[in-house]
Amino acid sequence: MSTYFTCRCCKQKKKANRRLKKPQKYCGQRLCQQARKREWDQQKRKTDEDYRQRRKLSQERWRKTRPGDAYQKTYRQAHSQYEQDNRRRQKIRNHAFRRSKFGLFSGLGQSRTAEGPKPGASALFRIEPYQTRRGQKIVKTDALIVELTVHQEIGDVQQAEGQRL
Repeated sequence: MSTYFTCRCCKQKKKANRRLKKPQKYCGQRLCQQARKREWDQQKRKTDEDYRQRRKLSQERWRKTRPGDAYQKTYRQAHSQYEQDNRRRQKIRNHAFRRSKFGLFSGLGQSRTAEGPKPGASALFRIEPYQTRRGQKIVKTDALIVELTVHQEIGDVQQAEGQRL
């Protein structure tokens, strides 16, 4: 008689291994086994102070022998075509940015751009997440990128609120 289980990682129903003493939670796929090991490691670090200290020391030793930029440097050396393509794409991105209304030189020599208020003037802005085009890659994924749109002058809003009162 065979029993089945649902893998916690891939959520697929699989045939259980009869030789295991505990109920099986993960299947044998590589990603599922990585998830199982990661779960075990997290649980071990929460409960075992000695294990946590040994892991910390091991990571510190590893970081001392490998500088932070070593990975990128070796990757660039091994993938020179990617580096060249990225440089070409970056030039295109820089050119497009300079031409955009948010570019560094977009309002140079102008006291007021058509899109917004005078520099230093108070205004209300609407902040929205910046939408990237499909397939567009943002290198720093943890950065918060927003688009600011001038909504209204503050004086107009204050006048409108005063009329409502």
